[in-house]
Amino acid sequence: MEIFTIDTSCVLNLLNTHESVDQELVVLLKFGFMDAVKLVVTEQLSAEVIGNAGNQRPEIAQRIGILPVHSVSPQRCAERDSLAQNLFQKFWSNAVPGSGNAEHGYRDCLHLASHKLCGGNVFVTRDETLRKKVRTHGGSFGIITLSPTEAVARIQHELLPLAQTEVSSPVIRLSQADDKDALKNLLEPLKNFYLDFDNWLSKTLNDQNARINIASIENNPISAIAIWKKKDQLTAKLSLFYITPESRKTGLGQHLLFYCIREWIENRFEKVIVTTSQENAELLTFFTRYGFRIEGISQRRYQRINGKSSAELVLAKHFFYQRITEADINIFINNLVSTIFSVPNNENIIANSNWFVPPLNINIQAKLHETNSSKRLILYTNNDQEINNFAISDLEKLFYPVRFAFNNRLAYLVPIQPRWANKMIQINNTQTQLNSYAYDRLFLRTDNVYYCYPWYADKDVVGAPILFYISSPESIIGGIGYILERHIALPEDLFLKFGGIGVYQIHNIQNHIKQKGSSIGCAMALRFGWWVPFTNPISRSRLNKFGIKGVPQHMQSISYQQYEDILKEGGLEW
Repeated sequence: MEIFTIDTSCVLNLLNTHESVDQELVVLLKFGFMDAVKLVVTEQLSAEVIGNAGNQRPEIAQRIGILPVHSVSPQRCAERDSLAQNLFQKFWSNAVPGSGNAEHGYRDCLHLASHKLCGGNVFVTRDETLRKKVRTHGGSFGIITLSPTEAVARIQHELLPLAQTEVSSPVIRLSQADDKDALKNLLEPLKNFYLDFDNWLSKTLNDQNARINIASIENNPISAIAIWKKKDQLTAKLSLFYITPESRKTGLGQHLLFYCIREWIENRFEKVIVTTSQENAELLTFFTRYGFRIEGISQRRYQRINGKSSAELVLAKHFFYQRITEADINIFINNLVSTIFSVPNNENIIANSNWFVPPLNINIQAKLHETNSSKRLILYTNNDQEINNFAISDLEKLFYPVRFAFNNRLAYLVPIQPRWANKMIQINNTQTQLNSYAYDRLFLRTDNVYYCYPWYADKDVVGAPILFYISSPESIIGGIGYILERHIALPEDLFLKFGGIGVYQIHNIQNHIKQKGSSIGCAMALRFGWWVPFTNPISRSRLNKFGIKGVPQHMQSISYQQYEDILKEGGLEW
């Protein structure tokens, strides 16, 4: 979601009853209330408004409190002032020092500097002189200014494909008989890339053994489809996975794929295969995020209508339904090396004469390397040349739902208020709903960001399980996920890095900063994913059963055994 900073000229127009209101500003404000865009002001606003509001100063000074303020941390004030000075020298190089024009110009530059450092996307002003200066010289500073009319046009363009309906989450369901025509229209763009695509699709849609999952955003038209089919008791193939262009980068594809992964786990499949053309190699990033890896390449596999051909990439995801401890880690590694990472050691298979390009490594060795209390699996050749390496968290992603129950592993329990949880995670057996418009895409992701005080700064928490305790009135542990990334930094820097996800704004993050010692002024961001809600959420009354005393007040660690006990009680043991 883009951040629009509105300047003093806009605020005065909205709140000063002696001035004709700019109707485009009213529309812009409405978009802000509907969460189509984040409207903010800078910390310079109050003093400037009071100096320009005439006899309405007290009333206007009170009313601007409705607007969220993007303020720069004390640690970065010098950086803001330096940037403002550079802007002033560029924009008002001919201003007479001490003149009213110079003072007004420098205040504008302070606004722009705060806007820039706090991660604003667009600076909205009714001051045509300022807009001209920024358009002429602001490109080198990465600053964009728009009039209210231009800002409204920009937002409307971005929202054009989205329906203004309230949603709580994506809807994923099985295809019904009356969906066939809609699905054929949905997949029309694919027919020119594959020979005989229409016949394949008709056959597949009528195949009783094909699992056809379709996805949409609440009441919107079908926007995504996944078709998979059981090949045998242990294997399935994902035959088709398609997201409409307008629904990409919304998180809908992530939800659909993770939904399929949960289905494959319920069926106890040990391997799922998906193939894609080399022309769609950009999909590799999407699939590898969920543990798929390339197992083979078949040249000239896809024959196009235009007579050209392209290679087929064969990806696979392997599932292990095991709990691995220190006692059996070596057995598990040997199993991986012999079944996943190696070419079968058969003389006919490894003979160079049978390959176009023989594999570089036939005999792969493996060892578990431990540094700073973390373990990594190293793959290497007979000559001690490293081939690849994986952290334990990588292995849990690759072979999900495998669990590495090592003695020194920790899980983390964090408290979250319902108003934030309802926008970030799905919880079973609750009546809460996300009251938001479709343009609020935060809930449409399978990963999200949780902000808090920098707890456990000296621990490597990445890869650890994370459980959320949703406070009163829910008072439950709602499910589990994994910590994918952790950053401790100033609030502005965290917001710049994760501004597109999470439900906090800078002023919210600033409530969690460290007040003294190392990392003073910093907060912590935890990006988490692979969220699965508990079938049976754990109520507050049962926490003592797992050795959790009282109600969690902040992020706290629990042993891996406690985590597994909670996992089983919540209904996610497999």
